[in-house]
Amino acid sequence: FGAYQWLKHNVCAAQEAWPELRNGNLSVREVSFADVSDVARDRWDWLLASDVLYEEEGAKELAAALPKILKTNPHCKMLYAHTKHRYDHVDLCFFEELNRFGLRCRELPFPGELPAPPSPPLMTELFATQRIVFLLIALPSDEDDESYDLLPS
Repeated sequence: FGAYQWLKHNVCAAQEAWPELRNGNLSVREVSFADVSDVARDRWDWLLASDVLYEEEGAKELAAALPKILKTNPHCKMLYAHTKHRYDHVDLCFFEELNRFGLRCRELPFPGELPAPPSPPLMTELFATQRIVFLLIALPSDEDDESYDLLPS
């Protein structure tokens, strides 16, 4: 069972448990960051991903793919669960690329918890403590405020 098959299994189980998810509002798609033309044509409210960045090339491809999807879905946002400080050079590359493509990115607090203290800046500690973060990534909008950090620390 690979990650994609496991995700499809979990979505099917969720649809069995909650009938409101059976109306086609929840779907799973396998996507290559290098070619998102099929995905960009569809309507999306949310993009969900978890721990998909392991090298700089993938970080660059994902950051380049997101505007293509988000521009055809102006209200769409991405929620990305990420292990920060696993590969600092990849994190740094990803945040720089998001900024280069004009995307907004901010770290969300865990539901019901106080915001975590700031992480040490990337590439400043040899063995920085890894931590799970939820990143909200979107196109800039008129609703943006100062709470949006373009480059999370």
